[in-house]
Amino acid sequence: ELIALLDDAVRLRLRSDVPIGAFLSGGLDSSIIVATMNRLGANIDTFTVGFGEGSFDESSFAADAARFFHTRHHESVLDMNVSSTLGKCMEAFGEPFADPSAIPTWHLCKHARQFATVALSGDGADELFCGYRRYYARKQLDKLSFLPSVLRKSVVYPLVEAIPEGDKYYATSVVKKLKLFSKMASRLEEAPGDLLPQTFSAKERKRLFYGDFISVKSPDHIREFALNGLDPVTQMMWTDIQTYLTDDILVKVDRMSMAHSLEVRSPLLDYRVVEFACRLPLAYKLYKSEQKRILKDTYRSMLPAGLLSRQKHGFAVPLGAWFRNELKSLFESVVLDSSTPEYLNRNEVMRLWLKHQQGVVDNGFKLWSIFVFHNWYHLKNNQ
Repeated sequence: ELIALLDDAVRLRLRSDVPIGAFLSGGLDSSIIVATMNRLGANIDTFTVGFGEGSFDESSFAADAARFFHTRHHESVLDMNVSSTLGKCMEAFGEPFADPSAIPTWHLCKHARQFATVALSGDGADELFCGYRRYYARKQLDKLSFLPSVLRKSVVYPLVEAIPEGDKYYATSVVKKLKLFSKMASRLEEAPGDLLPQTFSAKERKRLFYGDFISVKSPDHIREFALNGLDPVTQMMWTDIQTYLTDDILVKVDRMSMAHSLEVRSPLLDYRVVEFACRLPLAYKLYKSEQKRILKDTYRSMLPAGLLSRQKHGFAVPLGAWFRNELKSLFESVVLDSSTPEYLNRNEVMRLWLKHQQGVVDNGFKLWSIFVFHNWYHLKNNQ
């Protein structure tokens, strides 16, 4: 049934009077789309972007997949002129949109538009078929219950937070995985309905913002979306479909693609595929430690050998290293040496910056959010 639904979803999205291609990271989702296009007889151009930084770069996997599917593959290495790109991105968003993967998405769309007017993507698979690591982490969370709450809060969480971390992509860093797990456990212990991972915790927002500029009250997604009665992992997936997918992933791809007059189509978000996925029992998506189980079982024979044994790799950028190297002087001039918006506590911004420069923690995502906000704020006030 899944094959029939996705075949038809892809077939419909191959209708075009202009050149059509596909994004290809070499991961499961985009490879399934390209495999389906291939079986349907499409003449395929595929596109990927590289970072030149080992733990973040998937371009070699994309090249392997392209050879397997016999596509005309086009690879672009990310241009590190972030200052120029960021300004163009903000114009496209019209708001301080702080997902750093917007930068490589901008370059990917710009590169793809040289060869195609329409591109297919694998967006939606993670939310529909349980692809994010935090879903499996949530399943394991109950194993912490044997520890008394006071011990977790006073010893375990602070101890994990104090461990130094490097700039590696979190999927290849045991320390970063441990820290993310600890933060999730702490957040859900404080607010069981706060199901979305956030760049700044409620306590961190209190330190960062002045007065009543922003609410520091934790959300209750279980109540907001009436998720009582569902298992904890399904609650998280449903929340992501309603929020992260619609307000981040799809916004990012829509704005960055339209900025280059490129139309991106997402077969996995065909309403029939979505309905099918939402009807499935959780065990078809997450079985023991295997995520996206039904996708892997269904398409195993159609994909390159070794693809399914690789760990998931998101479309991430090496922010930690950037803020210690290429973006260091730019951040200092835009944020530290300029007038601070009245909403932000400059001392807290400086504390985050110094901790990052000392290598104590990787504050890359926090600094990027602040950096984007400053850029947007000054751009808005200088218009």
